[in-house]
Amino acid sequence: RTSAHGRGVHCDRPFCVKSHGKPIVAFIISFLIILTLFLMDKVLIYVPEAFASTLEFLAIDYHFSNIARGVIDSRNVIYFGSLLGFSLYLATVSLERRKW
Repeated sequence: RTSAHGRGVHCDRPFCVKSHGKPIVAFIISFLIILTLFLMDKVLIYVPEAFASTLEFLAIDYHFSNIARGVIDSRNVIYFGSLLGFSLYLATVSLERRKW
């Protein structure tokens, strides 16, 4: 039996709803995904030059630093919009697969 808060956490963390169904596991997995996206910008010196530009573009900090300076670039808006859209898509797929 889940509370309303538990259902909200499930919808917010679509990567583990289907497999685990526990809010704390969903939080930990979501935290690790966000931490990975944040740290991608920090490990560029260890990555081969061919992959460095791709990892830099995928990193959250690269896009957020422009927004923090007050520069709203279309690339940054598209990046965060596509992250949001992908997360909503995964949540929708995860919820549709559930047996009610």
